[in-house]
Amino acid sequence: MSEGLLAGSSLPVVFPPHPRHGPHDATVGSPPRRPGSVRRTVTIDMVHPEGMNGPTALLGRARDLLTRVDGTAVVLAEAAMRVEIDTFLRKRAILAFETSPPVPGLDVLMGVSAAGGFRAALATTAPALAETEPLLFALLDDVPVAALVSGYATQRARAEKAATEQTTPRPALAQPASPAPPAPPAPAGPAAAGQPDPWAYKAAKLRRQADQCAGWVAGGTIMIEVDARGETPVVTGPPAPPLGRPDDPLAWHPFDPLPAHGMRRHRRIDIFGGEAVDGGVVGGEAVDGGVVGGEAVDGGVVGGEAVDGDGVVGDAGAGLLVEAFFRDSHQADGGGETVIHEYTVDATVDPATGLFTALEAAGRVLPWSECPGAVASARRLVGTPAADARRLVSAEFAGVTTCTHLNDTLRALADVPALAAARGRKR
Repeated sequence: MSEGLLAGSSLPVVFPPHPRHGPHDATVGSPPRRPGSVRRTVTIDMVHPEGMNGPTALLGRARDLLTRVDGTAVVLAEAAMRVEIDTFLRKRAILAFETSPPVPGLDVLMGVSAAGGFRAALATTAPALAETEPLLFALLDDVPVAALVSGYATQRARAEKAATEQTTPRPALAQPASPAPPAPPAPAGPAAAGQPDPWAYKAAKLRRQADQCAGWVAGGTIMIEVDARGETPVVTGPPAPPLGRPDDPLAWHPFDPLPAHGMRRHRRIDIFGGEAVDGGVVGGEAVDGGVVGGEAVDGGVVGGEAVDGDGVVGDAGAGLLVEAFFRDSHQADGGGETVIHEYTVDATVDPATGLFTALEAAGRVLPWSECPGAVASARRLVGTPAADARRLVSAEFAGVTTCTHLNDTLRALADVPALAAARGRKR
């Protein structure tokens, strides 16, 4: 059950799982850091410091961490951002903008929409940012979808308020036979004489979004409820298990507990393997018949991974190995943190060509029963350059065979070649 507690209420609001929910198999913890690997962790908190009627603050933190072959760790880069947006303007205008490291000229993004057009404005303002500050760019590239996802907290709070006040459900809305009427000037509520019903207008507007992704497929769960109630259903996700490791305080960068009605986007990318180790070197250290970090490696293991033969650290015979993790979660007021979306991706990249040679995605937690239909779309990247993932996904991944959140997971893989190169330089 998903729970929430409204201010001034004495009992939690309980939402049972929606009968048409998707997979609920949330990941517990994170894998151990492998010797010779790089781990990128990213979080973006979506919070409301002035209350649910105030601006939304997007608080981003990110870190790239190298784990040497001997197990010691080195921070390669860190970045942070704070972006405040006007939640109740349709354009989600940016009210405040701050980054670390600071980038001259980004203040011109004040007033720009954090939703549509933000990435284009960022590219125009700081065209070299992806090369000069790749970790900060990864945070800023997430702003549009984080701004969109943050709307769930508002929807959920309204649903809790309605449940507490025992609001009478709206009547079913008939399927319109014609396009949406013009936007009515009146606020939401009973229609004035001679004016279109604002709720019917809202439903018509939502219907125009049908087939934008697997979850919004015509005839699917979302559209059924849009037709019946004039609004989208409230996602009910499973409890969010912690992602840290008790035995490794460096598994993730530090982040604070979420406040009530807060949301968090989590990302992790691990890069390892892709290096010959028999009779050669790993990180500049002899490994054939010797030791690395006190561990026998000829015919043995380094950090629990096979290294004898012509294989690689991580998986014998494989190329550069990539493990990616993505989660969006929500913290209820008076209840627990729940998962809204969660994906994992396992990929292999040919170190010589930079091409994906294998890629599989798994939808661990998805809102609706139709959403798993997007998972297979990830395989379209096989045979393409990893460095091109952002451009290819933006240009070619759309419609009912795709998912916006999976697309975001795949876009981030464009940084794999640069992370692999940093691993080689810094060891």
